[in-house]
Amino acid sequence: ATIMTGVDFTTAQMPFADFNNATLLGTNFSGANLTGTRLAGSNLTNAVLNGANLQGASMQGANVSGVKFDERTTWPDGKKGSQSSPANYI
Repeated sequence: ATIMTGVDFTTAQMPFADFNNATLLGTNFSGANLTGTRLAGSNLTNAVLNGANLQGASMQGANVSGVKFDERTTWPDGKKGSQSSPANYI
């Protein structure tokens, strides 16, 4: 399994990356392009998604406890910020 606890991916371009079942505790994805990224079964506890683009990402079974996001966050279905929440995609 991939373990990337606390990694800083600020503004990273990672469309369609495969993070299925990865450990991403406290990982900073602020402003990152995560379009179509596979996050199924991953542990995103306390991850930061401020301004991240998750359009089309898969998050089934992910642990999203304590995930931080803001009004610039784009969710898998295209909703923005507080129009949705991470728990709606697991």
